[in-house]
Order: sequence, then structure tokens, then C-alpha cells
Amino acid sequence: MTEAVRERETKLAVPADFVLPALEDCAPAVAETGAEELRATYFDAADLRLLRSGVTLRRRLGGADAGWHLKLPTGADHDRLELRRPIAAGEDEAEGLGVPAELAELAFARTRGAPLVPVAELVTRRRTVELRDEQGATLARVSDDAVTATLPDGDSAAWREIEVEEDERGGESAGRIAGRVTALLTAHGACPDERGPKLAHALGLAVSAPGATVDEGRTVRGASGSRNGAAASSRAAGGHKRGGRGRERRPEGRSAATEAVLAR
Repeated sequence: MTEAVRERETKLAVPADFVLPALEDCAPAVAETGAEELRATYFDAADLRLLRSGVTLRRRLGGADAGWHLKLPTGADHDRLELRRPIAAGEDEAEGLGVPAELAELAFARTRGAPLVPVAELVTRRRTVELRDEQGATLARVSDDAVTATLPDGDSAAWREIEVEEDERGGESAGRIAGRVTALLTAHGACPDERGPKLAHALGLAVSAPGATVDEGRTVRGASGSRNGAAASSRAAGGHKRGGRGRERRPEGRSAATEAVLAR
């Protein structure tokens, strides 16, 4: 069954050595929920037509919401609709290679029937802090993410970012708390991240505003529409190591190898 969740978050770019400040003055209660590792395979057409329309589709392992996620723009800043489809009981890499039919159908207006293939693999090491009200209800979350991305040709990128997300059940209070946290982090050196979703960052692109587009001619080289290509990517997302000529890249730049991946 597919679940719809409103996601409202602000992304902040920070250097690798950024120190997360104490957040106790931002909410009645603060609790660190621990660290986790999230492994995701992102799917798109080879010409990135989903990303061009502000949509991302991934299969993620790890975390409370592990499964398939289709994120759609709503037209508002920092606001997206996330459609979640859990990984079925007993589903493993060998059985879960294809995009679920219900999500592929929802994306069809944008894909226009183009095959959805793996275009990037991301490993996120996340530390989460929850901001709560006097009754212990969560109003907002701060996710401190160290991300490593690998493209189909083996090129890689690594960066750190912080996400400040409102809890959709928190109403206006959630917005106020998230605003306080964002202001505090900015005062400590964090900057608004205009690169958009993690996939755009992995590809060295910027998709910041609702409706922003990626150049029409861009494609991802090495992305395969075959079942074997999907299998290789899904296995890697499940924790299998892969070789290649990966090199770390600064978040604000694009390596020469990534330029070669993005063909005009």
C-alpha cells in the first residue's frame, strides 16, 4: 500500500568539520535519537527527465521508513509530497529489482514511458536530533548527514548537509521551531543549500526552486536499462562493495569525471 506524507524541510550546506550547536534553547525538549546508515538507489530515465521535473524516485534500505519513495513537488518552497511504498515482506535484491508498478504509473506522465534505471547510489550516515513540545510530541527533526554518492561509471562525490524538517503533525508550532533551528544553524555558519535533492547534488547539478529544470540534453552515462544493470545497482545499495575510479568531490564543485558522466 502506498502512503502519502507531506515533507517540509530546509537543507543547509555545511563544511565537513561543522560543529552542530546545542539546540536546547529552540524547543522545550531536545533528544538525540542516535545514528543510522541509509543506503539508497535512485532511479530515473537515462536523460534525467524525472529530476528535470523536480521528481525523485529511490529505493532505500535502513531507517524507519525503508522502502520505495517517490517525491513530487507541490509548487511551494521547501515542500514536497512523498509517496512511500514499503519493501514487501521477504522482498530482497533478487526479487525487488523493478520499480513498483503503482509508483511507475504515478511517474508515467513525466517519464512518458522511458525505462526507469539506476542513476546513482547514495550512502548516508545520519545523526538525528528531535525537538519536542512539553508533552514529548516531536515538532521538528534535525538530520546531520554525511553522504557518499556513486554514479554508474564509478565516479563518486562526498559531502555533508543538514536537513531541518517540520513534523507534519506539529502545525504552526513545528514551523516556528524549525525556523528557530534554521536561524541558529545559519548563525553558526551553515548556508542555505540551493542544490536541491541529494540526487542533483550527486550529479553536480542545482535544482533548487520549484519547477527548476536540468538542461534538456543531459544524460547519465553508464546507466543501464537492463535487468542486470538494475541488479548490480540494487546489490550495491544493499551493502555490496563496488569498484571503480571513485574520487571525492567538494560539494560546491564538479569533477572532470562527473563532467564526462553528464553528456550534453
